[in-house]
Amino acid sequence: MNRSWLAAALLGSLAPGQAPTGPTESSTRLHTAWIREMLDLDTRGAIADYEAIAQDARPANLERWVAVARLLELQRTGVAGSHALPLADAPEVLREAIAKLPPTPESIPLLPLLADPAVAWASLSSNAIALPELRPLAEVVLRWHRTQGVGERQRMAQRFSALNQNRARAPQGDAPRTRWANAFSVLRAEQQGQQALATELRRFDFPDWKANVPTGDPTVLLQRVRIQLDAWLGEANLGELQRTQLRTLRDAVELRPAKEIVEMIGRVPLVGERLLAEPKPADAKPDEPKPGDGK
Repeated sequence: MNRSWLAAALLGSLAPGQAPTGPTESSTRLHTAWIREMLDLDTRGAIADYEAIAQDARPANLERWVAVARLLELQRTGVAGSHALPLADAPEVLREAIAKLPPTPESIPLLPLLADPAVAWASLSSNAIALPELRPLAEVVLRWHRTQGVGERQRMAQRFSALNQNRARAPQGDAPRTRWANAFSVLRAEQQGQQALATELRRFDFPDWKANVPTGDPTVLLQRVRIQLDAWLGEANLGELQRTQLRTLRDAVELRPAKEIVEMIGRVPLVGERLLAEPKPADAKPDEPKPGDGK
C-alpha cells in the first residue's frame, strides 16, 4: 500500500510546464489526467486522457508508457478503456513488469475489517489479509522514465530556449551589472546540477564566450579558488544574493572533489575567470567591474 501511495505521489510530481498555446505537452496532460482520476474522481475522464497520451506515438513522448501502465492497472480493477494498448511497442521494463504481475484476487474479505477496527489493525499488521498492489506497473515505469534524460530540468531548458528565440541580445559589455547577474544565474544552475539550463543560459547571454580552465593540478587550482572566494566574500559592496551563492560555493569547495569543482567553476563566465585567476596584490585593480547590489 505504501508503494501505491508513492506511485501516486510520483505521478503528481510530473508537474505541468508553462501553459501552452498550442498542443499540450505530454507531461502536462499526464498530470491533468492524474488530477482528474485522483482528486476529481472522474475515472472515465481520466481514462480518456490516458488513452490520448498512449496513442501519441512520437518517440519523445515517453509519458505514453506511464499512461499505458496506469490503463493496465485500471483494467485489472475491472475498469476498461475503449482503445487497444500499444503493448507491442512497449519498452522492455514495462513488458517485464507485466509478465511478473500476480493474478488479481477475486475478492478481499473486507467485512471483518469494517466490523471491528481492532481486527482490522491486527490483520493488516500481521499481513493476514494481503491487499493487492494498486499500482504495480506505474511505479516501475516512472523509475524507468527518470533514467531517460527527459525530466523537468530538460523541459525547463527547452522552454527557456523557445521563449528567448526572438529576444534581442544586449551588446556585450553594455551593462556590467546585467552581465554579472547573468553569470550568477549560470553559477546557480551549475550548483544545482542543471546542466541543460546552464548551457542554455551560456548560449544566450554569453554567445561568444568559451570556457578556459587553466591546466595544472586541480588541488593547486582549488586553493587559488579558496583565496579568491575568501577575498570576494570580504567585499562590502557585494549583493546579498551573490554573497549567498558564493557562500554556498565556498562550502562545496570543501565537500566535493577538486577536479569536479574546478571544472564546474570553469564553465561559469566572469565568475570562473575571477576565481581561477592568479591572486593579485591587494592594491591591484580588477579587470572587470565587480557585481554590486544590482540583482
